[in-house]
Amino acid sequence: MVQALDLLAPEEAERVVPIMITIDPARDTVAQLADYVPLFSPRLVGLTGSEDQVSAAAKAYRVYFNKVEQDQPDAYLMDHSTFIYLMGPDGEYRRHFGANAPPQELAEGLRAELAQG
Repeated sequence: MVQALDLLAPEEAERVVPIMITIDPARDTVAQLADYVPLFSPRLVGLTGSEDQVSAAAKAYRVYFNKVEQDQPDAYLMDHSTFIYLMGPDGEYRRHFGANAPPQELAEGLRAELAQG
């Protein structure tokens, strides 16, 4: 997302708010996200919530996630689908991109949406 924004003209990029929603609210607290998210971009917004809120968001966007226990006590990974959703200023879904979509493809999709208003 961040690389795609870098490919846009500054006035285009200003109209886009990149958001990441955690699927692991137990580990990704507000404090953790405050440290982690800016490593990608100071523009990126990181969201967390209660387990119920995160589950509801995942269900709404049809995101799969599953906690995978490891050999160590209290050690786990989170298996999850990875999509980038493009939402309009009205909050409505416009389109999505796969995890392996190149930044150029994302930038083109953003430009097309921005051109429509």
